[in-house]
Amino acid sequence: MRNLANNLAKFKNELTAVCQNCGRDPSKISIVAVTKNHSAAEINELLENGVSQIGENKLQEFLAKKYEIKNCEKHFIGRIQSNKAREIARNFDVVQSVGSVRIARILDDESAKLEKILPIFLQANLADESQKSGLLESELSQAVTEITKLQNLKIEGLMVIGVLGDDEKTREVFAEAKKLNDQFGFQSLSMGMSGDWQIAVEEGANFLRIGSLLFE
Repeated sequence: MRNLANNLAKFKNELTAVCQNCGRDPSKISIVAVTKNHSAAEINELLENGVSQIGENKLQEFLAKKYEIKNCEKHFIGRIQSNKAREIARNFDVVQSVGSVRIARILDDESAKLEKILPIFLQANLADESQKSGLLESELSQAVTEITKLQNLKIEGLMVIGVLGDDEKTREVFAEAKKLNDQFGFQSLSMGMSGDWQIAVEEGANFLRIGSLLFE
Protein backbone atom coordinates (compact mmCIF):
# COMPACT_ATOMS: atom_id res chain seq x y z
CA MET A 1 0.00 0.00 0.00
CA ARG A 2 1.35 3.42 -0.99
CA ASN A 3 2.18 5.95 1.67
CA LEU A 4 1.84 9.29 -0.06
CA ALA A 5 3.03 11.23 2.97
CA ASN A 6 6.30 9.26 2.90
CA ASN A 7 6.65 9.86 -0.85
CA LEU A 8 6.21 13.58 -0.31
CA ALA A 9 8.70 13.68 2.56
CA LYS A 10 11.25 11.74 0.50
CA PHE A 11 10.83 14.10 -2.43
CA LYS A 12 11.22 17.18 -0.23
CA ASN A 13 14.43 15.72 1.23
CA GLU A 14 15.79 15.11 -2.26
CA LEU A 15 14.78 18.61 -3.32
CA THR A 16 16.60 20.09 -0.34
CA ALA A 17 19.74 18.14 -1.22
CA VAL A 18 19.71 19.26 -4.86
CA CYS A 19 19.10 22.87 -3.79
CA GLN A 20 22.05 22.74 -1.39
CA ASN A 21 24.28 21.49 -4.19
CA CYS A 22 23.35 24.33 -6.55
CA GLY A 23 22.84 27.17 -4.08
CA ARG A 24 19.06 27.36 -4.27
CA ASP A 25 16.57 27.89 -1.42
CA PRO A 26 14.08 24.98 -1.42
CA SER A 27 11.47 27.13 0.31
CA LYS A 28 11.35 29.28 -2.85
CA ILE A 29 10.38 26.32 -5.06
CA SER A 30 6.72 25.34 -5.36
CA ILE A 31 5.68 21.72 -5.76
CA VAL A 32 2.62 21.37 -7.98
CA ALA A 33 1.31 17.83 -7.49
CA VAL A 34 0.15 16.44 -10.83
CA THR A 35 -3.07 14.64 -9.96
CA LYS A 36 -4.44 13.22 -13.22
CA ASN A 37 -5.79 9.68 -12.85
CA HIS A 38 -5.79 9.99 -9.06
CA SER A 39 -8.75 10.13 -6.73
CA ALA A 40 -9.85 12.96 -4.50
CA ALA A 41 -8.91 10.81 -1.49
CA GLU A 42 -5.33 10.46 -2.73
CA ILE A 43 -5.13 14.17 -3.53
CA ASN A 44 -6.44 15.06 -0.08
CA GLU A 45 -3.79 12.90 1.57
CA LEU A 46 -1.09 15.01 -0.08
CA LEU A 47 -2.90 18.23 0.81
CA GLU A 48 -3.10 17.13 4.44
CA ASN A 49 0.66 16.61 4.45
CA GLY A 50 1.79 19.94 3.11
CA VAL A 51 1.05 20.17 -0.61
CA SER A 52 -0.88 23.35 -1.37
CA GLN A 53 -0.97 23.33 -5.19
CA ILE A 54 -2.27 20.69 -7.58
CA GLY A 55 -2.10 20.42 -11.36
CA GLU A 56 -4.73 18.79 -13.54
CA ASN A 57 -4.40 17.90 -17.22
CA LYS A 58 -8.00 17.11 -18.10
CA LEU A 59 -10.94 19.38 -17.40
CA GLN A 60 -13.62 16.69 -17.30
CA GLU A 61 -11.67 14.49 -14.90
CA PHE A 62 -11.16 17.44 -12.58
CA LEU A 63 -14.83 18.46 -12.67
CA ALA A 64 -15.84 14.95 -11.62
CA LYS A 65 -13.89 15.19 -8.38
CA LYS A 66 -13.56 18.94 -7.69
CA TYR A 67 -16.12 19.09 -4.89
CA GLU A 68 -14.36 16.31 -2.98
CA ILE A 69 -10.95 17.99 -3.08
CA LYS A 70 -9.90 20.03 -0.06
CA ASN A 71 -9.09 23.69 -0.46
CA CYS A 72 -5.93 24.32 -2.47
CA GLU A 73 -4.58 26.29 -5.42
CA LYS A 74 -5.65 24.54 -8.62
CA HIS A 75 -3.48 24.78 -11.73
CA PHE A 76 -4.53 23.67 -15.20
CA ILE A 77 -1.48 22.20 -16.94
CA GLY A 78 -2.90 20.30 -19.93
CA ARG A 79 -3.54 21.14 -23.57
CA ILE A 80 -6.29 23.74 -23.85
CA GLN A 81 -9.01 23.21 -26.44
CA SER A 82 -10.75 26.44 -27.39
CA ASN A 83 -14.18 25.02 -26.52
CA LYS A 84 -12.93 24.18 -23.00
CA ALA A 85 -11.11 27.44 -22.27
CA ARG A 86 -14.07 29.19 -20.64
CA GLU A 87 -14.67 26.31 -18.23
CA ILE A 88 -10.98 26.23 -17.43
CA ALA A 89 -11.04 29.95 -16.55
CA ARG A 90 -14.03 29.31 -14.27
CA ASN A 91 -12.59 26.34 -12.43
CA PHE A 92 -8.87 26.97 -12.01
CA ASP A 93 -6.83 29.48 -10.04
CA VAL A 94 -3.85 29.39 -12.40
CA VAL A 95 -3.53 28.26 -16.03
CA GLN A 96 -0.02 27.08 -16.89
CA SER A 97 -0.49 25.93 -20.48
CA VAL A 98 -1.47 29.01 -22.50
CA GLY A 99 0.04 28.27 -25.89
CA SER A 100 -1.53 30.91 -28.14
CA VAL A 101 -2.84 34.46 -28.15
CA ARG A 102 -6.22 33.13 -29.27
CA ILE A 103 -6.59 30.97 -26.16
CA ALA A 104 -5.39 33.85 -23.99
CA ARG A 105 -8.12 36.08 -25.36
CA ILE A 106 -10.82 33.54 -24.55
CA LEU A 107 -9.48 33.16 -21.01
CA ASP A 108 -9.33 36.93 -20.64
CA ASP A 109 -12.92 37.36 -21.84
CA GLU A 110 -14.23 34.78 -19.36
CA SER A 111 -12.12 36.18 -16.53
CA ALA A 112 -13.59 39.62 -17.18
CA LYS A 113 -17.09 38.17 -16.80
CA LEU A 114 -16.01 36.58 -13.53
CA GLU A 115 -14.42 39.85 -12.41
CA LYS A 116 -11.13 38.16 -11.65
CA ILE A 117 -7.51 38.44 -12.70
CA LEU A 118 -6.31 35.04 -13.87
CA PRO A 119 -2.59 34.23 -13.43
CA ILE A 120 -1.20 32.38 -16.44
CA PHE A 121 2.02 30.87 -17.71
CA LEU A 122 2.88 30.91 -21.40
CA GLN A 123 3.74 27.43 -22.64
CA ALA A 124 6.87 27.64 -24.76
CA ASN A 125 7.89 24.90 -27.18
CA LEU A 126 11.58 25.76 -27.16
CA ALA A 127 12.70 22.43 -28.61
CA ASP A 128 10.35 22.97 -31.59
CA GLU A 129 8.84 19.49 -31.17
CA SER A 130 5.90 18.97 -33.50
CA GLN A 131 4.03 16.74 -31.05
CA LYS A 132 4.02 19.43 -28.36
CA SER A 133 1.80 22.47 -28.18
CA GLY A 134 3.07 25.87 -27.16
CA LEU A 135 4.61 29.01 -28.57
CA LEU A 136 7.82 28.71 -30.58
CA GLU A 137 10.69 30.89 -29.44
CA SER A 138 10.22 33.09 -32.51
CA GLU A 139 6.59 33.70 -31.50
CA LEU A 140 7.13 34.52 -27.86
CA SER A 141 7.94 38.21 -28.00
CA GLN A 142 4.88 39.12 -30.06
CA ALA A 143 2.66 36.91 -27.92
CA VAL A 144 3.90 38.56 -24.72
CA THR A 145 3.21 41.98 -26.24
CA GLU A 146 -0.34 41.02 -27.21
CA ILE A 147 -1.26 39.15 -24.04
CA THR A 148 0.16 41.84 -21.76
CA LYS A 149 -2.51 44.18 -23.18
CA LEU A 150 -5.30 41.94 -21.87
CA GLN A 151 -6.84 43.37 -18.72
CA ASN A 152 -7.84 40.19 -16.89
CA LEU A 153 -4.76 38.02 -17.34
CA LYS A 154 -1.43 38.29 -15.53
CA ILE A 155 1.57 36.54 -17.05
CA GLU A 156 3.55 34.90 -14.25
CA GLY A 157 6.20 33.35 -16.46
CA LEU A 158 6.99 30.60 -18.93
CA MET A 159 6.11 26.93 -18.71
CA VAL A 160 8.24 24.43 -20.61
CA ILE A 161 8.46 20.66 -20.97
CA GLY A 162 11.77 18.85 -21.25
CA VAL A 163 12.82 16.55 -24.08
CA LEU A 164 11.91 12.98 -23.17
CA GLY A 165 14.94 10.73 -22.76
CA ASP A 166 17.51 13.42 -23.58
CA ASP A 167 18.94 15.10 -20.49
CA GLU A 168 21.46 17.14 -22.48
CA LYS A 169 18.78 18.64 -24.72
CA THR A 170 16.48 19.13 -21.73
CA ARG A 171 19.17 21.13 -19.96
CA GLU A 172 19.60 23.31 -23.05
CA VAL A 173 15.84 23.92 -23.20
CA PHE A 174 15.61 24.73 -19.50
CA ALA A 175 18.60 27.07 -19.63
CA GLU A 176 17.08 28.91 -22.59
CA ALA A 177 13.75 29.14 -20.78
CA LYS A 178 15.44 30.75 -17.77
CA LYS A 179 17.24 33.22 -20.00
CA LEU A 180 14.01 34.21 -21.80
CA ASN A 181 12.04 34.35 -18.56
CA ASP A 182 14.56 36.82 -17.15
CA GLN A 183 14.59 38.88 -20.33
CA PHE A 184 10.82 39.28 -20.16
CA GLY A 185 11.04 40.19 -16.48
CA PHE A 186 8.85 37.32 -15.30
CA GLN A 187 9.13 36.12 -11.71
CA SER A 188 7.99 32.49 -12.09
CA LEU A 189 9.30 29.64 -14.22
CA SER A 190 7.51 26.30 -14.41
CA MET A 191 9.63 23.43 -15.67
CA GLY A 192 10.64 20.01 -14.49
CA MET A 193 8.58 16.88 -13.92
CA SER A 194 9.31 13.59 -12.17
CA GLY A 195 11.96 12.54 -14.69
CA ASP A 196 13.91 15.77 -15.02
CA TRP A 197 13.13 17.95 -12.00
CA GLN A 198 16.75 17.99 -10.76
CA ILE A 199 17.89 19.59 -14.02
CA ALA A 200 15.04 22.08 -13.76
CA VAL A 201 16.09 23.13 -10.25
CA GLU A 202 19.71 23.51 -11.34
CA GLU A 203 18.61 25.71 -14.26
CA GLY A 204 16.35 28.00 -12.21
CA ALA A 205 12.81 26.60 -12.03
CA ASN A 206 10.66 27.73 -9.13
CA PHE A 207 7.59 25.65 -10.02
CA LEU A 208 7.95 21.86 -10.38
CA ARG A 209 5.13 19.69 -11.77
CA ILE A 210 5.56 16.38 -9.96
CA GLY A 211 3.29 13.37 -10.43
CA SER A 212 4.64 9.82 -10.38
CA LEU A 213 7.25 10.44 -7.67
CA LEU A 214 4.46 11.44 -5.27
CA PHE A 215 1.94 8.78 -6.28
CA GLU A 216 4.19 5.75 -6.95
